[in-house]
Amino acid sequence: MASLEKIVLLLGSDQPFEALAARDALIKYLARKGLDLYWFAQQADRCITSLHGSHEGTAYNVEAEEIDHQAAAHWLLDNFISLLSTRERGFLENMTTWVGEPTEPQANWLEALVRRHGYRP
Repeated sequence: MASLEKIVLLLGSDQPFEALAARDALIKYLARKGLDLYWFAQQADRCITSLHGSHEGTAYNVEAEEIDHQAAAHWLLDNFISLLSTRERGFLENMTTWVGEPTEPQANWLEALVRRHGYRP
């Protein structure tokens, strides 16, 4: 079975039947996971937007030059829940209601998650 990365790269092939086969392989790959092209397009759009979009309205508070832990946790859950492990989701759900400043290990983990998903404070 081809990896998702290989399938997506073959979509850009200059060989028409190769690109068509890649499209079919992508649809089948997603279907095996219970997903479809609409989900795939939405995830791609979110990733691209988070990498190249504005920081306006996101988890990063520019004036304070620090991460608002509750807003960051909500942002990650709202935009990347399908990419998060069960443990990460539980941690982030806890952070959405955390009162006061997170502990240093919590802050480090949250920062790592925010950076991993394209957010660069």
